[in-house]
Amino acid sequence: DRPKSIFSDKEAVKCLSSLQDKYVVVPADKASNNIVFVCKSYYYECLIKELGINEHSGNPTYKNISFDKDEILANHKSFMASMNIALNDKSEDLPCLYWIPKLHKIPYKQRYIAGSSACSTKELSIRLTKILSAVKEGLQIYCETVYSRSGINHMWILKNSKELLDNFKSRSFSEISSIKTFDFSTLYTTIPHVKLKNRLKEIIHNAFQHKNGSIRYKFITLGYHKAYFVNKEQKSKTYYTEEQVISMLEFLIDNIFVEFGGRLFQQIVGIPMGTNCAPLLADLFLFSYESEFLQKLVKNKRIKEARLFNFTFRYIDDVLSINNPNFSDWFH
Repeated sequence: DRPKSIFSDKEAVKCLSSLQDKYVVVPADKASNNIVFVCKSYYYECLIKELGINEHSGNPTYKNISFDKDEILANHKSFMASMNIALNDKSEDLPCLYWIPKLHKIPYKQRYIAGSSACSTKELSIRLTKILSAVKEGLQIYCETVYSRSGINHMWILKNSKELLDNFKSRSFSEISSIKTFDFSTLYTTIPHVKLKNRLKEIIHNAFQHKNGSIRYKFITLGYHKAYFVNKEQKSKTYYTEEQVISMLEFLIDNIFVEFGGRLFQQIVGIPMGTNCAPLLADLFLFSYESEFLQKLVKNKRIKEARLFNFTFRYIDDVLSINNPNFSDWFH
């Protein structure tokens, strides 16, 4: 016989309902198999504080807006149509803001996430993820070429821990004299939109054009699993020009909205955790500064110092530095 469902027990249902009245049940940050019960009033209090609802000065990250929700969704739908992106009924909504507890921090902190699994910009973010992944792959190939010629590593980005181990195997360590780790106290919610758009526009431009201004590729085509650059239109495929990709990027950044308690807020600083392309936006934004920093060292003939960063690795906002004891001297 199959075991009896717990929901057929009236006492159990009553107990579970009582818990639901008092607590919010969420996964722990970086330990998703662990469930945390958070006092519901405290949970709401944190969201209210994050959105700056009861603060006179508000929160510079979010702006309470008076736009009508239907007006915002109509604007999203119109733009998506111009990019040949169809919205279904489930995606005609705005994200809700929620948070999960960061129990590995002392004191405990919150990680705020825009619930974007079904929202009006979901498909746009998915397409940008494919496009930016192709851009990043091109940068990695370019950086490998630079490293083979100059012995200077410009690419610190890691996909996962396996890639770090592969790096260790492919490069020889005569000895390890120092290991240092760093992380950003806040990253996603502090990236200025103007800088983000300018930096990524330059990266995208360089993916489509050579340094001398001649065209490298005319289009980027979306395949089933990934995107790739081409020079000819492919009628059976979805493809975009450089201008269209930049337009998609700018639209996404300028149209970050979250909903809470029947009120609408626009995120005017940073990018929300929860949208598909957020890690890539952060990765490429930081890469632009890292590469620029190394280029300046090379230009100033500080080659030896530039090579000290060869064993620097970054997984989004976590940085590992090996054999560079003065790494922190460059912070400002």
